[in-house]
Amino acid sequence: MPLMSDFQTLDSINTPTVELATLDGIRALKLMHEMAAEESLDINKIGMMGFSAGATLTMSVLLSAPEDIKPSLVAPIYLYKPAVIGTDYPDSSTPMFIAVASDDGLKFVPHSIDLYEEWVDKGHPTELHIYENGDHGFGMSKKGTTSDHWTADFTNWLVQRKWIHNN
Repeated sequence: MPLMSDFQTLDSINTPTVELATLDGIRALKLMHEMAAEESLDINKIGMMGFSAGATLTMSVLLSAPEDIKPSLVAPIYLYKPAVIGTDYPDSSTPMFIAVASDDGLKFVPHSIDLYEEWVDKGHPTELHIYENGDHGFGMSKKGTTSDHWTADFTNWLVQRKWIHNN
């Protein structure tokens, strides 16, 4: 199946979906905060990760949610930045882990680089991984490419931030 390359048409079709999905994401964050005490959740450790369209959603939720419920950490993986909605950058330092493959068939590398530079300029801790290969959608499956190790890099990043313990 060929990858969609007419992004102008795709954006016009998807904008209402991104808006609705962002509202759903914000509602999910609200519910997590409301249920935090009864579920023993640390509201300072609510993060959000998404892949491709999910990365667009992750960033849209972060930039649209009220300050008191924004995710404390985000990981947009092979982000399509032009579809991101919202302009309310977090007041507090929000760490970000970004990953993409150089051979991404949708050519999303510049979006990840732009996001990295933007986040660093705003003073947020940021880590960017551009793997030599893995194409678009490398996800969790092993393909025998350099992107196969992104989960180890992400785990190490979480350990360094003291979000998880390395066992």
